[in-house]
Amino acid sequence: MKIALSCLVLCILPVTLAGCGGGTSDPAPDATDAALSDTPEADVGSDAPDDTTERPDSDDQDAPPADVESRDDVDAVADTPDEVAPLPIPYVTPAFDDPVPDMPFLQEDNSNPFLEAGYAPLIGFIAPGPEDDAPRRIAPRGLVVAGPGNADTLRAIPPGDADLIGAGIANGDPLLVGPRHLYSQEGPDWTPHAIAPPESDEAVLGVVQGQGRILVWTSTHLGIINGADAVFWHSMPLAISAVLETANQVLIAGHPLDDLQGNPRVLRVPGDAPGTPPQPALSPDAVAGVGPIRALVADVTLPTRLDLVVVGDDGMVGYAGDDPGLPTPVDVPLFASDRVPLDRPTSAIRTSDGGFLVTTHGGAFRITDRDIGPEWRVYNAQRWVPDGDVRGAWTNLDVPDGPIWFATAGGQSRVTTRRITLERKMADLIDRIVTRHDRDGAVADSRMQVPGDLSTSV
Repeated sequence: MKIALSCLVLCILPVTLAGCGGGTSDPAPDATDAALSDTPEADVGSDAPDDTTERPDSDDQDAPPADVESRDDVDAVADTPDEVAPLPIPYVTPAFDDPVPDMPFLQEDNSNPFLEAGYAPLIGFIAPGPEDDAPRRIAPRGLVVAGPGNADTLRAIPPGDADLIGAGIANGDPLLVGPRHLYSQEGPDWTPHAIAPPESDEAVLGVVQGQGRILVWTSTHLGIINGADAVFWHSMPLAISAVLETANQVLIAGHPLDDLQGNPRVLRVPGDAPGTPPQPALSPDAVAGVGPIRALVADVTLPTRLDLVVVGDDGMVGYAGDDPGLPTPVDVPLFASDRVPLDRPTSAIRTSDGGFLVTTHGGAFRITDRDIGPEWRVYNAQRWVPDGDVRGAWTNLDVPDGPIWFATAGGQSRVTTRRITLERKMADLIDRIVTRHDRDGAVADSRMQVPGDLSTSV
């Protein structure tokens, strides 16, 4: 064993020795070889002086032998300690002499969307009731109610009726909207009311929340719902695809009935007189290239101040302008076709920071500014939402940095925000690593046998 150790130590020196390291021939010995050969094995790697062996005369007494790169290499090997003190676990970087102040920044969190998924699928939300701390969930068959122990129950519409299109609040009362019926709540049950444009067999295609009332539309009619027995229909010259009510007007988007393959149009009617003939809200050529319009958002300040944002299947355009002139397109780099993560948009809402959020069949995306300039935030499946098919979203505009709820085919998800420092964020990450990833100082994978159930982490 002593011979093997000696051979191993000598082999790592820049000297080729016979029988060690697999060499086939020996170079001519020199003074260094002789010194190493004569050194007792017990002294290899010791702190014995290095100048005990005389060197042969030469023109340059300080030059190292030809087959040794430098004397320092030998010394480095000799002085290498047998053991290295281990780093503390977890390792913390030593303090800097002149550190940058650790300022709070906006941090979003939804580390486990499966915990909140609950009842599925969902198609949207309506505002919370007086005793609710979250928006009320709407499923295709009715209103989802949270029971004891987070056991969801469904307050369903009659079993023979078609699935719901959406819901809203009119005159303070929650109402559900289906293709052929409007449902008002009578105790635990829903009472159906026929809903259809006069002298028409058109079905309801879309629902949005208005200013204290509900707006619905068929293929050619706009409906204003002020209550279960107060529905007013207005004929429109468009095949309607999106509607939005602002503080003083109602915007209606769609393709002209006489040119269904042409550019879409956006019209407007006064909010207090929706039955008046609609007028153009944008010039006819201002929405070219966006494709069928799926959502409208008004009065945003991110990524810049815009009067209106039009979201279509093929693109997104922002508009600004002074009354009484029509708003004109604004060049917004973030709205470029290669920057917007569009994937079949389904709806859009404003957010409390002045930006907006778009839901799609492939996740959701939001324009926001976390003190480094406007940017897109993408909410993809399993990380932020339980399912990528996002049908709607809700947030309270009066709560700065308030939570956002997502209604998806896999249930609901909630994204919260908080102001946090890097030190505090690191503490959270270390806690997770120590709890589920630390294996004797190494960071190991953590796989859950049941998605979202941390108790099944392996």
